[in-house]
Amino acid sequence: MLKELRVRDLALVAESRVRFGPGLNLLTGETGSGKSLIVDALSLTLGARGGADQVRHGAQRAVVEAVFESGATQLVLQRELGKRGAARIDGRPATPGQLRELAGGLVAIHGQHEHHALLDTDAQTELLDAYA
Repeated sequence: MLKELRVRDLALVAESRVRFGPGLNLLTGETGSGKSLIVDALSLTLGARGGADQVRHGAQRAVVEAVFESGATQLVLQRELGKRGAARIDGRPATPGQLRELAGGLVAIHGQHEHHALLDTDAQTELLDAYA
């Protein structure tokens, strides 16, 4: 379960910490309040593409960390963006590809209208093939 998301110097955010509780967590707010930025930050920790253009103006680097817990086990995924990007799993160097591998079992992010893909027969076949 996702417990916490920490963001530093990403886009317009100097520093932020979002804690998640058990069960369903919803992000709501006015247009421009930062909902998409939170989802983008989480996506970075899960291996999404990122670049120096996402670093807050005036900062050298952006750092995003996602903390997951399962029972007594804790997992920390981190991405650093800047001149030299970096990825870490529990503080050890990793690649964005390794983050993506882990992400499949941790988080499913669904955006507006993405449920329409479930109506596509090719997508249904891919889901069944992946499950089998």
